[in-house]
Amino acid sequence: MDFPRLIYSARRMHTMFRWAAVGSALLVFGACGPCGGSTSLSSSPSSANGCGHPGLCLTLSGPLSGATSGLVLAPDCIPGGGLDAEFTTNVGGHETSIDILVTDTFARSSPGFKPGTFAIKPSREVPTGTAFASIYVKPDKDLLGYPSGWSTDRAGSSGTVTIGGDENGKVLGAVVAPAGGVGASLHIDGSFNCR
Repeated sequence: MDFPRLIYSARRMHTMFRWAAVGSALLVFGACGPCGGSTSLSSSPSSANGCGHPGLCLTLSGPLSGATSGLVLAPDCIPGGGLDAEFTTNVGGHETSIDILVTDTFARSSPGFKPGTFAIKPSREVPTGTAFASIYVKPDKDLLGYPSGWSTDRAGSSGTVTIGGDENGKVLGAVVAPAGGVGASLHIDGSFNCR
């Protein structure tokens, strides 16, 4: 059983259910601009740092290239045994899910994660009890030659993820290999914030 792929599939199902809930809410409330004000998850791409949303500013290069240009859904960040931060954004014209996962078995007490810098490693190469980081990138629609997206659970992945005490962080020099094992890797740098 491919445990990382199983987790990734469960997260994709979670994302689909969130879309269904958002669509239902829009139908029920009629997009309710005047009744509660209009709140958009995306801000203008001319923000101070050049990204479309202050909570996510990642630059990707490789087969999927570009800067993140706003959030399609609110960030889904789950602390506990590390930090699992999932963002649905647009990169190079493709709606894309980016999951940044820090696994730290010693970070079980509140707030469920601890600040630090974590090496990106394939989970099968990490000794039990060692904290590490993973990144999964999956466009909503398959990119030619990359039907499974990219995952740091493949050989050749490297870099670091640093998280701060308030669920924010940086991705530095991440190399994310193709999940299918064949093709070019993605290179990712930038920052994220769950709040």
